[in-house]
Amino acid sequence: MKEVPATSTPSALATSSNSTRRRSGATALTVWDQATVNAKVYTVSVMIIAAGTWLAVRWRDVRDEAGASLAVGERGEIWFKGPNLIRGYWNRPDATADCLRDGMLRTGDVGYMDEDGYTYIVQRKKDMIIVSGFNVYPSEVEGVLYEHLAVMEAAVIGIPDAYRGEAVKACVVLKQNATATPEELTEHRPAGLAEFKIPERAEH
Repeated sequence: MKEVPATSTPSALATSSNSTRRRSGATALTVWDQATVNAKVYTVSVMIIAAGTWLAVRWRDVRDEAGASLAVGERGEIWFKGPNLIRGYWNRPDATADCLRDGMLRTGDVGYMDEDGYTYIVQRKKDMIIVSGFNVYPSEVEGVLYEHLAVMEAAVIGIPDAYRGEAVKACVVLKQNATATPEELTEHRPAGLAEFKIPERAEH
């Protein structure tokens, strides 16, 4: 578990480029925004309230399904602790018990921490696709699709599969006057992308 002092938020934030996209984390606690700091892209783990005041989170951790802390670089669910946590859900004790444990909030965000203690969001946990027991992060596959010259927008979802539980499906918007067949889109992938992450279907 990492303690986050108030001074840990970088003071010099460069203007975001097209490659640094705004991402939203758990609305019960925080808004995440990426910024380029000293030539490295960090995720700023602070809460941005409507008045514009930034409140530092006191503790953060990345844990597995059993609630055990994970090592640097390992992906798991991000947990937080601080004075700005919700007390619970109105008349929803079941939901409160699920998200608040050991005085910490389970954000529902999958992420990891680097060696400097900075936290990165990879995916919303509920959006994760499980193919034959393997985790597929839609954002990773979407990033591959965005590399295709014909693709303007891409969204990857899980669809029911009788054999593997879920299969990967890509929904794509092509650029104006661009052409690409569904087969071309599903075959477009880097050498390092695992076979189970490749979309079974693509629609545009």
